Amino acid sequence: RQPLCAVLILMGLFLGIQSSGVVRRLMSAELNAESEAAANQVESFFERYYGVTECLAATQIVRDTTAQVGQDGIAANALYGSLMETLKLIQEQNAENVSCIWICYFASGEICQNDGQIYTPAELDYTTRSWYKMVMDTGGSVATEAYIDINTNGMMVTVASPIMVNGTIAGIVGADLDMNHLDQVLDGITIGKEGYITLYDSQSQILYHP
Repeated sequence: RQPLCAVLILMGLFLGIQSSGVVRRLMSAELNAESEAAANQVESFFERYYGVTECLAATQIVRDTTAQVGQDGIAANALYGSLMETLKLIQEQNAENVSCIWICYFASGEICQNDGQIYTPAELDYTTRSWYKMVMDTGGSVATEAYIDINTNGMMVTVASPIMVNGTIAGIVGADLDMNHLDQVLDGITIGKEGYITLYDSQSQILYHP
């Protein structure tokens, strides 16, 4: 009986060790899956607005106004009224997250917003903006580092895409994203029983923490 008991005890210990290892692996896999799902939600949030700015940059009215704008400014362009209707419509369709849609015209140096505000070079030098430098460096769509909006005091990120005319970048379309809704999405995510998501930008600034 004693040898049998010893064998059973050893088997019990072996199975216990094995099962605890399986549990740990399963828990680790579950936590990894939950973390990956959260990362995918953040990625899809920004991918949506890459699509918005890229599609707008490729529209005929944006390409035409970019090619035609001169020193008289965008407001003097015959297509200005239609352009404003387009910008307002797109902003309204994405109002949950987009506080502003704008276009930067290199030829006139202006930035035209969906609310009708036009910034001249004397008021705002677009070449000093981070989105300009990033688009010119990459030649494609970018998302800026997070910043505090001076009007709302909320956390913002700008997504910007180049306007191509005759093979060169002639302007930039941008969308200023309010991070409040993304915060609400992340608030609903837990990792395991008590874990949570922390979101950083590339400069290690915290974009979200519960």
